[in-house]
Amino acid sequence: KKMLRLFVAMLPMMVTCLLSSVIRFKGRKRNVLRVERIEEIVEATKIKKFEWFKQWYPVNVLATMDPSIPHKIELLGMQLVAWKSNEGWCVFEDACPHRLGPLSEGVVQTDGTLLCSYHAWGFDGSGSCVHLPYSDENKRQRHKNNPRAQCNAFPTLELDGFLFVYPQAGAYLEASTVQVPRIRTALGEDVATASQTSIWKIPAGVRDFPCGFDAMIENTLDPAHFCAAHHGTLGNRYKDPAPYQMNLLSKNKNGSFIVHGDFGGVEFEPPCLVTFRPNYNAMPFGNSLTISTYCVP
Repeated sequence: KKMLRLFVAMLPMMVTCLLSSVIRFKGRKRNVLRVERIEEIVEATKIKKFEWFKQWYPVNVLATMDPSIPHKIELLGMQLVAWKSNEGWCVFEDACPHRLGPLSEGVVQTDGTLLCSYHAWGFDGSGSCVHLPYSDENKRQRHKNNPRAQCNAFPTLELDGFLFVYPQAGAYLEASTVQVPRIRTALGEDVATASQTSIWKIPAGVRDFPCGFDAMIENTLDPAHFCAAHHGTLGNRYKDPAPYQMNLLSKNKNGSFIVHGDFGGVEFEPPCLVTFRPNYNAMPFGNSLTISTYCVP
């Protein structure tokens, strides 16, 4: 019993030794083959942490945005403001660098600048301070150039009818290297380049739902809910629900995946794009319909 207890106590050390090296004996020679430490093996095989703040997110539909006013935006817990300068749509932190007044309550000026309604500070599309009415004229330019007088500006893209934001202030070079999650038609074409004869686009819009990001993603990835929850438009809840199968076709390290089955195809592209291509009798348009949803956190 004492020998058994000793063996059990030494077992972890023996396993560690076996993982650390492999020993072969050939006659009187001993060849030791080095093996990487178990920590290095684990590090190489584990999934990398997803960088939520290093992704492109659509925050609004351009056709629905009034360029004469600023628009309040919430993204990943950050309060932002979108407004249109002479160069295009810009996104700032929704806080004037002076007294943190909300720039979403400001005024878009005819000269293409954004005016803070609190003390009339003005900013151009890059976030630089261009109007400082309370500053002494002899010191005004120096005060404008002070880094503390600049707005936190975020990289933006106007693409496929959406305003995209990269939630890292000032990270323009980094943002240019990150792929934008784009909607593709049933033919695999980008929405922006698809032939107008092969695509009929329903006007897109933005809706805020009182639920978590994970619940929204789960909902849009669930093809079985359409005919029940959307009774009368996307199926019949009394006739259409039935057992079905879905199979995983592909899965990538970045978290994207494609599933196909009795209901059609479901795709997910990080950080928030879900695409459903229905292919069952209850859905209209046969296999030519594409339903894409950006579930923006």
